[in-house]
Amino acid sequence: MLNLIDVFPATPTLTSLYNPDPTYPEFSTREVITSARSRVRLLRNHFRFALPLFGWAFDHTAVPAGTDVVVVTTTGFAHGVRTAPGTNRLVICHTPSRFLYLEEDYLGGPGWKVPVGWALRALRTALVGRDRKAAASAGRYSATTSEAQLRN
Repeated sequence: MLNLIDVFPATPTLTSLYNPDPTYPEFSTREVITSARSRVRLLRNHFRFALPLFGWAFDHTAVPAGTDVVVVTTTGFAHGVRTAPGTNRLVICHTPSRFLYLEEDYLGGPGWKVPVGWALRALRTALVGRDRKAAASAGRYSATTSEAQLRN
């Protein structure tokens, strides 16, 4: 991401959550557009509480009007960011959403052992459907590693 802001210094950065304190200082001089979730301090500081809302957040966070190209770097759901018709979208995926596709790795064991796992299982089908639909809407989709590509 830092390389992209060097290449495109005049463009805004759009993110679901932004907390300036622990974020790289390079972002402090940039225009950062956030979803409505970022206004909720609990979610800003503890993003895992908001995992089921990531898809919704990007569906409801619009790219500024007049944008020709959107470059998305993501580990999940940002590929669903809302753009105007005709806007080109390039997605660079670091890994698909681990909490959806690698549940045991993400939770540190079987999901049935923890309440978060129960909630995830209840929401998983809907979240995976939304994730796949959003991924399919990209003009170009690229994985940063061959392992991530196999997960897509």
